[in-house]
Amino acid sequence: MYARPGFGIINGVEWYQVYGGMQTWHYLWLGCNQVTIEISDVYWPSHSQIPILWEDNREAMLAYMQWSLRGIRGTVTDSISGEPLKATVRVAGIDHDVFTDPDVGDYHRMLLPGLCSIQVSAEGYRDAAVSGIQVGSGYAVRADIALTPKDAGDVNRDGESDLADVILILQLLTGAQNLQTALDLDGDGKTGLPEALFVLRLCAL
Repeated sequence: MYARPGFGIINGVEWYQVYGGMQTWHYLWLGCNQVTIEISDVYWPSHSQIPILWEDNREAMLAYMQWSLRGIRGTVTDSISGEPLKATVRVAGIDHDVFTDPDVGDYHRMLLPGLCSIQVSAEGYRDAAVSGIQVGSGYAVRADIALTPKDAGDVNRDGESDLADVILILQLLTGAQNLQTALDLDGDGKTGLPEALFVLRLCAL
């Protein structure tokens, strides 16, 4: 059709709006594209016209399918177990998310060539961001992401992994009863990360 006079691309919403359609549902909730391609001005062309319509549009259809190989792709997994995750992948500056297949953790986002950044999130995990991804015009560039569980390293179960967890580990390792004063090695009145790292190195020897 692209070689015929008067050919153009029309967004269907310019003709009429459909509420609750399958295309919108797929786009919003599954993050995938679904299109209606009209290749004839006859609603039910005769069977004899099918080969002609195919030849007229074969290259365009093949080019359209090739887009499934472009952009960015990868897997999202648990950083500890390696298990696949149900996650959301968002490209910075584009208000359209794609989602992983929870069974295998893979995702694919069609993109034009250029630099991009992505943010990956999953329930119960810390968000991860990757910037400076160079997307080419050929096969999709791969970006595998391993998300860390939010409770990883949360030894004292206060909802976050912080210096308090390091101190608790050091108390268990050294048996120190008053770690806040006993390990103030730099004399700043508190036990900070420098002391924790120092003692952890001693414990590892």
